[in-house]
Amino acid sequence: MESREELARWVAETVRRQFPLPLSEAPCGELNSALTREISRLIAAAPDPYGQIIRDWPGLAHQLDLAWWESEPTPNQIVLGLAGAILEFETRLILDLPR
Repeated sequence: MESREELARWVAETVRRQFPLPLSEAPCGELNSALTREISRLIAAAPDPYGQIIRDWPGLAHQLDLAWWESEPTPNQIVLGLAGAILEFETRLILDLPR
């Protein structure tokens, strides 16, 4: 998987398979946990989170969930948190979930 879009599609499909019912009916807490778990796993294995996810993202910062990086103590962790927030935003678009 090279691009942000491919990564987001992979997360979306992985999360979709975890729920036997439509995602709109899935328990919100479990759905959010599944998204966070899969995104975190993917970010940890990504060789270049900045290049794959952050660079050239056309969105705006106010669209992202600040919780991904607001309490991170180091610049590297902030970058990984920003990558996670962008990937979550893109995945929610694919799954047609609230952002």
